[in-house]
Amino acid sequence: MDFDDSSLADFLKEIMHTSPDAVTRPLFADPASTYTPRDVLNFGIDTAFDFSDIDFGLPPLPPLPEAEKPTYTASNLVNDQLSGSGTRTPELRNSINLGTQAFRKSVWQFIPSREDHGYAEQLNLSLPYQDIDSPEIRLAADVSISNQRLNQSSRDRILAMILSTCETRMFSRVVSSFPSAELLDNLMHQFFSFELSRTDSWIHLPTFRLNDQRPELTGIIAAAGAVLSTVPVVRKLGFAIQEAVRLAIPKIFEADNTTTRDLQILQAYSLELNVGLWSGDRRKMEMAESFAQPVITMLRRAGHFRRSKAHFIIPHPSDDGEALETKWRNWVEAESFKRLAFHLFINDAQASMSLLVPPLISYAELSVELPESRELWLAKNAHDWKSLCLAKGSGDRLPHLAQCIHDVTPLSKSQGLVDLQMSILIVLYGIWSLIWEYRQLNSVSKLQSAEHRWNGALMSSSWHQELCQLLYHFRMHASEWEDGMKPEAILIHERSLMNLHVSFEDVQLFAGKEGDEEARRAYPLLKQWVETRESRQAVWHAGQVLKAATECHPKQLREFSAVALYHASLAFWAYAVVSRPSKSARRQPLPASQHQPNVADSELVWLDGEDGPDVQRFIAVGRGMPVIRDWTKGSGAEQKEKYAALSDVKAVMDIIIAILRQNGTSDERMSPPLVKNLSQLMRDLGNAATGIGRL
Repeated sequence: MDFDDSSLADFLKEIMHTSPDAVTRPLFADPASTYTPRDVLNFGIDTAFDFSDIDFGLPPLPPLPEAEKPTYTASNLVNDQLSGSGTRTPELRNSINLGTQAFRKSVWQFIPSREDHGYAEQLNLSLPYQDIDSPEIRLAADVSISNQRLNQSSRDRILAMILSTCETRMFSRVVSSFPSAELLDNLMHQFFSFELSRTDSWIHLPTFRLNDQRPELTGIIAAAGAVLSTVPVVRKLGFAIQEAVRLAIPKIFEADNTTTRDLQILQAYSLELNVGLWSGDRRKMEMAESFAQPVITMLRRAGHFRRSKAHFIIPHPSDDGEALETKWRNWVEAESFKRLAFHLFINDAQASMSLLVPPLISYAELSVELPESRELWLAKNAHDWKSLCLAKGSGDRLPHLAQCIHDVTPLSKSQGLVDLQMSILIVLYGIWSLIWEYRQLNSVSKLQSAEHRWNGALMSSSWHQELCQLLYHFRMHASEWEDGMKPEAILIHERSLMNLHVSFEDVQLFAGKEGDEEARRAYPLLKQWVETRESRQAVWHAGQVLKAATECHPKQLREFSAVALYHASLAFWAYAVVSRPSKSARRQPLPASQHQPNVADSELVWLDGEDGPDVQRFIAVGRGMPVIRDWTKGSGAEQKEKYAALSDVKAVMDIIIAILRQNGTSDERMSPPLVKNLSQLMRDLGNAATGIGRL
């Protein structure tokens, strides 16, 4: 099926113009109606929104019941007058129907069917004969960071684990063309290379032995390396192995409950969730969200959210030989559990920010100390670890997260003993829990009628100010530390500030995520928002998200960073579309006093530039024209002169898509599925805004 972008534009044209009775509509839909979760990541794997390159094999949708067919109502006639058409033409009716069906058939709305199950990807567990030895597949994963190699026995154990989850009829196909030990080894080393580049490194590579690990862990590591590939068939292999590991792990827990405390199994479980959550596939993402609670519970019950015993494992100058080796490995295990707990905390916060759902882990329950220095973590052997420990002279207890949320002094005093950059991320994601609570209070306050309004609005305003000050002070202190804040941390910091000034829930509803009625309900809220200082503050922080993204390493522009860029595009989109005057307003003659152009209003305000008087004037009184740099044109000094105004939404979306494509793939079709789907979604929003501009 070919999907015309104009149908989405026309659909959004219709819902953008609210009718007078839209404000008085009930805030909640009919309980009997179908409800679709309001997450932002309802995409399909390796698909595009135009549906021109793949056949889903789904049966055609049944025709709409008579009660749901478009009718001429008073509200419709008002909308016709607002749009200047005066009547509802057959072409417009067809466009609305196409838009409605596009939303139903698109990957934005996940309605499970019998075709969605854990065995659907087993065909991808075997590489085609014509591809299994292709040079591009081998080169795609030809990265080595150690002298270890996966042997044939370990490869067979991975295969046996996968076969235990397969249907019997698939055995011969999977066994006959399952990847070789060499290819699996290459994929695993590609993951190790990516893991070393992560700020929140949580798998200890110096003590990792490829052929001594459980097959569930080596299998999911190979899968994680495969999904990093730019070769589609290798990516599909990775997602298929991830699905097999997802099915295998619960059987291990049921067979032996002591495995719920096994580090390797818990690491495999956590990595499987990570691959699924950022897969770009709507089913996998929902499954990852659904099964995140068990591993969190296992770590919580095992006491790994509380103070670690690693603090007491300190080498003495006389330690040597087997005693030193044992002490080092005990420290590595304790630190690995600690970093696993923080990895799950970060992943949980990212899922909450992306899916707009409550976080599962409270920052207050993490009394475990912040991770120890990266130098200690990456020490290659026990003697190096001992030398670093003695040089640092550690002995005092390290601070924990709850101590650093409202006061960064403990972190500042311990910055030479902790993994500073990872600790910065942990604190920033801890602050997100406070932002989420503020957002909930703010949304509840909006539901109160004027005569029954309580002091929730006052509490919300006070909390908002406190959170802004908290983030500003953290940034100020962190800038004075060694190496300051890295671009990755700045991106999260600015994204948090942006969310304090805009409700992504309202923006997505307004964009038509849940249909006509919900879009009409969200419009008055955004109309009120765009007329305030808060909206201009939001787009300023959105511009700073873009600035941080351009300074990040290309490998970092995936997973949550890609979602943060998408959120920035939503803020730009909502501000530009809602603040755009209607056609009737543009037709009204200006008063004589306003015919002269205001020079100050034509001044450029660089949202992705440095703060200054022009930015503060724009935020305070709306003076100046907000713009972002056009990274798609020129380079260096020439690039700084190119810009796109926020009013040109399509150009803004194209710039953000170009930033996302810095991940090293010149061809968008080779981009990670999540990045590709986010790019297509932003492109559709840009086209829709262009259509709205023609009203």
